[in-house]
Amino acid sequence: MSKLVRDIDITDENKYLIFIDLLGIYKPYSLLRKREKEVFAMLLEIYNKYPNLDVVDRNKLTIGYDSRQAISDKLGVSKFVVYNIMTELKDKQLIIESETKNDIINPKYAIPDLESITFNFITK
Repeated sequence: MSKLVRDIDITDENKYLIFIDLLGIYKPYSLLRKREKEVFAMLLEIYNKYPNLDVVDRNKLTIGYDSRQAISDKLGVSKFVVYNIMTELKDKQLIIESETKNDIINPKYAIPDLESITFNFITK
């Protein structure tokens, strides 16, 4: 049996987008359009900057007005475009409503701050 090991180079700038693309064979990631992937990747980047905060505060910082504005500026689109994309992410269950009626990143799809992903292809 032989192994083919592939390491994928990632940077802090592109890692969440790469992870989303790699997971793109699975729903709901497979349902995302390009801009939705970009916005969700940026949300994950913000989300993972605050690992020591409780879930409510962490999500307030991630999904709050300032973060939406920063995403809008970085993508060069209006904040209304970002709001529409956030609505699409809610429809795809990547953002959900918590028990306290606040929007949160769905913990089921929150990609943690990883340094790398390695795929091992094992042949017969």
